[in-house]
Amino acid sequence: MAFAHVPPQEPRGKAEIVFVGEAPSDEEVSQGRPLVGPAGRIFNAMLRTAGLDRAEFGVTNVFDEQLPGNSIKPWTMPMAEALAAGLTDLPPIEGGFLRPEHRGHLERLRKELERWQPTVIVPLGGTALWALTGHSGITAMRGSASVATRLLPGVKIVPTFHPAAIMRQWKFFHVVVGDFIRAEEEAKLGPQLILPKRELLLEPTLEDLEQWRPELLASDLLSVDIETGWRQITCIGFAPSAERAICVPFFDLRVANRSYWPTPDAEVEAWAFVRAILGSATPKLGQNFAQYDAYWLLRGKQCPVRNLLHDTRLIHHALYPELPKGLEFMGNSYARQGVWKSWGRGEKNDD
Repeated sequence: MAFAHVPPQEPRGKAEIVFVGEAPSDEEVSQGRPLVGPAGRIFNAMLRTAGLDRAEFGVTNVFDEQLPGNSIKPWTMPMAEALAAGLTDLPPIEGGFLRPEHRGHLERLRKELERWQPTVIVPLGGTALWALTGHSGITAMRGSASVATRLLPGVKIVPTFHPAAIMRQWKFFHVVVGDFIRAEEEAKLGPQLILPKRELLLEPTLEDLEQWRPELLASDLLSVDIETGWRQITCIGFAPSAERAICVPFFDLRVANRSYWPTPDAEVEAWAFVRAILGSATPKLGQNFAQYDAYWLLRGKQCPVRNLLHDTRLIHHALYPELPKGLEFMGNSYARQGVWKSWGRGEKNDD
């Protein structure tokens, strides 16, 4: 017997966490249950490794019937057709817009989520993320807690890779396990997304630099990071703790001469401050610092860095050489700060 529409897995009790995939495949259609095929067996293994009992959670798909060739693309229309039909109200996916005859799947999913009222939703893959946020770039949001903006707006989500992707890239198995554990932790914290509070001084004066100097020099481990552009160092940041940081700017597009500091003497004094901090015995931490930041500082500004104790990129690569080494991937894996990379593009959590 084949099921035209595969029903969801109802949770045992209240669904604190709901897992949302894309659509059923052959085995799911045959058994009438979501995520029971090859990808489902990997899903079960990841749940067990994370110490989670599948029976406690809701498991469903964006589409409850099998996609043609297991691809959403045949169910989409190109932009020109969508514009002519006035059907661009939904964000595009896979380069097209969902055809009207298939939009009922989203309404069905919304009703399921409203019935379950989960504390956390785990979108498995780009299609599920698209249904809940309008974005399908799973890599950028993977592992970070944020909130849904569609179907059930305001509910916490922790997106991760679809188990089918793990079949192709086994190196991400334990990454998804970690994301499942994070989803459980977020569920225990309750429905509201509360991110750690940070203090960052962006536009300091010379007086501010002097006020910060003792705290920077007394830090047990001082985080240092530079930004570059226009063939120069545009700013340098110092964080004496996980809660406080100061940015020392040098480039400013808002003024005609592109210098943040009002006079050449003030800029010289700011660089003297930077050299003093970098040349101090305070232990320092950087991200890809040894290969990038230190080179720019020494070549461009004759600022040698003393006592560089840790480089997070090198440590991560030594521990997990098979995994991506970009700051976005590492931040999503190790930190709890939301989808911070997108905030510079104007996308920010309300909290």
